[in-house]
Amino acid sequence: MKKTLIALALTTLTALPAFAQTQTPTAEEYFANAQQLAAQAEIAYPQPFLDLPLWDSAVGNAQAAADLAPTDFKYLRYAAELYTTTQWWIKAYDAWKLYESKTALDEADKTQAARAAAKLGYLALQRGVKADAITYLTDSLRWKEDAGARALLQRAQR
Repeated sequence: MKKTLIALALTTLTALPAFAQTQTPTAEEYFANAQQLAAQAEIAYPQPFLDLPLWDSAVGNAQAAADLAPTDFKYLRYAAELYTTTQWWIKAYDAWKLYESKTALDEADKTQAARAAAKLGYLALQRGVKADAITYLTDSLRWKEDAGARALLQRAQR
């Protein structure tokens, strides 16, 4: 079953360039492709990482939709979700910040944004860049209170 899905996904991926050459896809088509590829990736892979082909294509399609229709925030939100899911923390953080600058975050959005910011804060603290850690962790806590992020912020402030 898994091999069948991967083969189907690869067929879909190879068909996309031909489609793009004959007609420029719309934001909605990119969005639909991103959703389909993400669904296939969830089945095909045990962990969601950007370096896996289906996840990479899903993220690329989501970002293309967001770029083509910057005033339709559902595309930017979905790109932010996929960046978070695939653990591309800086892109996730930047996408959530941009999304927040355009519209209010709901609780699910805040949870994902906080996760991305907390991960970046932790990584900055590991590198010894306390100023960056404080920035990320402060944003994380602004979005969602979390004891772990609070402890990391206190550590960064020492």
